[in-house]
Amino acid sequence: MSECPRCQLAMSSYAYEDQPVEFCTNCWGYWVSPDAFQKILRSEVYEFSKSDKDSVLKRWSGHNSTMLRTSANIGCPTCGETMEQIPFATGCGVVVDRCKPHGVWLDGGEIKRIQIFLDERKQG
Repeated sequence: MSECPRCQLAMSSYAYEDQPVEFCTNCWGYWVSPDAFQKILRSEVYEFSKSDKDSVLKRWSGHNSTMLRTSANIGCPTCGETMEQIPFATGCGVVVDRCKPHGVWLDGGEIKRIQIFLDERKQG
């Protein structure tokens, strides 16, 4: 079990979209391995309702994917090295924290925003 890079509290093992992740019950962030992250992005296990999508999209309206967070960079829960901040995709509004060999940190709400963004792109 790892410590949350934001809260420094123990994270819980959890399955999200049938993939193993570490979850922080304090800040609602997710630590996801590179392989699990790719599988989550392709997964269609969970389908968001229209009200779920509307709620998430309302929260993210006005975000600009080219703007990096103003919060300090955080360390990888696996190796402790500072993770790089990377915009997920143009128009998504999410900046992920990534340790290339170990995984991706997604702050609260980011995982859903990314999935809805990808779903919206598929639907055209």
